[in-house]
Amino acid sequence: MSSLICALLITSTLLLRCCPQAPMVRFLQKFVIERFCQWLSGLSRRQFLYAIIVVGMLLIAGELVVMLGSADLLFAYALDLSFYADAAIASAGLTAAARAARVVARLGPLKTGAGVRRVTRARRKRSAADRPKPKPSLNDNDRPPLRYAA
Repeated sequence: MSSLICALLITSTLLLRCCPQAPMVRFLQKFVIERFCQWLSGLSRRQFLYAIIVVGMLLIAGELVVMLGSADLLFAYALDLSFYADAAIASAGLTAAARAARVVARLGPLKTGAGVRRVTRARRKRSAADRPKPKPSLNDNDRPPLRYAA
């Protein structure tokens, strides 16, 4: 059954690519592709995620419908997953935007070079004696390395 659907999709794709002026191809273009694109453009982000999750679940639904008991529970579970995925995508987008804003704010002074000069000036002022010394280890087994004369 799936090989028949694949063959139909391949032949329709070849027809759309090779002879776009044929009447059958114009029919496919108008009633199949354009309607589908109009339907997709009318969906919100949450509905689009729900449609993707439902299609994915229906492809593997044999065992999942048996586990959930009915197709209604499958659709309710897909709706729950779409809410979770929408929240995860939104939070990842907000996090990326906040990080990008921080990077832009941080790199703003570096364009003039003032930030670089300030850091190097502070390093020069600090001497080796002013730098903090490492604390000794609390573990008794850690001993400082022995230095041997050559």
